[in-house]
Amino acid sequence: MPRSITMAQLSQIMSTNPVIIDIRDPYQYAQFHLPTAVNIPYQTLVMYPERYLNLRDTYYLICAHGGESYRACMMLEPAGYKVISIAGGYTNMRYRY
Repeated sequence: MPRSITMAQLSQIMSTNPVIIDIRDPYQYAQFHLPTAVNIPYQTLVMYPERYLNLRDTYYLICAHGGESYRACMMLEPAGYKVISIAGGYTNMRYRY
């Protein structure tokens, strides 16, 4: 079962420079995203994870509502990737960085 954290928990570890991957479509990413997040759309990430991820690092996946990031984690975790879903996605943000 994939691991997930809340937006509040993410805000507590922001000083450690976590690798955040925004898996929304580019037009959604362009509207708003966390300052350190990189955009790799869901389909691209799950089809070609070896292009973007390594097996050493931990990645925090975020989407609009949390469902897609959770599904992506379910697909990537069995392949050995360390991925954590941000529960609730951007809809759970109480404030913006």
